[in-house]
Amino acid sequence: MAEAPTEPLILGKTIHTAIQLYLSGADIQTAVDSAILQEAEIPVDHGEVIRMVQHPIVTGISGGQVEERLSIPLDDEGLIQFQGYID
Repeated sequence: MAEAPTEPLILGKTIHTAIQLYLSGADIQTAVDSAILQEAEIPVDHGEVIRMVQHPIVTGISGGQVEERLSIPLDDEGLIQFQGYID
C-alpha cells in the first residue's frame, strides 16, 4: 500500500511544475493555476506557490532549457544507453 502524499511533497511537485510551465512561456498566474490542477492531490498554499515562482532566481532565467536530456552509451555499439533528464 502506498503512503498518503504529504503536504511538503505535493507542494514541491506543484512548485516544480509551476516553474516549468512559467519557463515554458506561461504567465505566472496561469502556470500556478495549471500546476495546482495537475499536481495538488491535497490542498496547497496558492500564495506560497506564487511566491516561489515569482522568486528573482526564477524570473531572472531567460532562454534556458527547462530540462536537458542526458544519454550515456553503456556499450561500444551504443545500443544500450543510460538516459535521463537534468533539470
